Amino acid sequence: MRSYRFFPCLFSCLALVAGCAGGSIDRINEARFHDGGGGQSCEVVARDGELIPASAPPYLGVAAREEPRLLWGKGYVIGPEDLLEITVFEVPELSKSVRVEGDGTINLPLLRDIKAKGKTAGVLQDEITELLEEKYLHDPQVSVFVKEYKSKKVFVVGAVNKPGSYPITKKVNTLIDFMSQAEGLTEEAGFTLFLIRAGASSDSTVYQISYQLKRGRGSAGMLAPPIVVDLHQLLERGDQSLNHYLQPGDIINIPPALPFFVTGEVQKPGQYSLTRDFTVLQVVHHAGGLTNMAWPRSVRIVRRDETGKKHRIHFNLSKLETGKAEDTFIQGGDLVVVPKNHFKAFMVGFIQFVGMVAGASFAI
Repeated sequence: MRSYRFFPCLFSCLALVAGCAGGSIDRINEARFHDGGGGQSCEVVARDGELIPASAPPYLGVAAREEPRLLWGKGYVIGPEDLLEITVFEVPELSKSVRVEGDGTINLPLLRDIKAKGKTAGVLQDEITELLEEKYLHDPQVSVFVKEYKSKKVFVVGAVNKPGSYPITKKVNTLIDFMSQAEGLTEEAGFTLFLIRAGASSDSTVYQISYQLKRGRGSAGMLAPPIVVDLHQLLERGDQSLNHYLQPGDIINIPPALPFFVTGEVQKPGQYSLTRDFTVLQVVHHAGGLTNMAWPRSVRIVRRDETGKKHRIHFNLSKLETGKAEDTFIQGGDLVVVPKNHFKAFMVGFIQFVGMVAGASFAI
């Protein structure tokens, strides 16, 4: 019911964009539209001249593949740990490379404790020029160049070999780049990556600020959900549409693989990790195959739903193998049960018993 209401809201947003085209939007503004039915309201947010419906369903997502526009060049905002190359032409004694301190300041010959944090290279260049001209030099020619971008960081956590924070640079700005910086995945890594976008900031382009739905008398609000990335699609199949560009403050979370359990008449029952997609047939093979006592016609998955209630899904392995039934993917927490064929077990036991009796009689 929500999805078709999104489109009138989107058309209203586009109309408002057209109305705002004559001016620039410097701060985040909010506007509300009503879709005319059900008491549901549509909230939009505006930034950099763009309006985004905040009440869009999460699965519609945002333009995550669009490269951030204000990270590099004249629009780049200096921060702690950035390395600046400052040149005063024809005065080499005043030229040097300097790293921005934790408090956001830099120290230069003749000049001390100049605040660089929060300024662009051009603004800092003009400020240094004014300070030198005021006290020491006539018409100094100053150049400020950002040599290393280290203040804009992304955080990599979870099942990687080297979790931590890593700076965004011109050459390191996508998911694969940062996964390489973190020295790849561990053996326990799952096949799902969660990209948690940073909140609104003054020095990056933010496409989605919030997600909010209002229905009838009640209301519920929530932050935009993380972007979910299938690592097999990205890493093994090379789907570059999933190789998102990163923004300052983003968090890459790669949780360990969820466990699932195999019990009953398999060669290697036990706990396994869901490091990739497994179907029922693949799980049985992964557990070493069936024993002679297995009953393949009555394999089942015991699965709990979100409320904790157990559900049983039954399978006939023979039909799965011949394609007469659809194989099913295993989920984290599933218990795969391969039951014993009690009639077969009874017959085998009976035959063994008869053999033992006959052997004893013959010996007598």
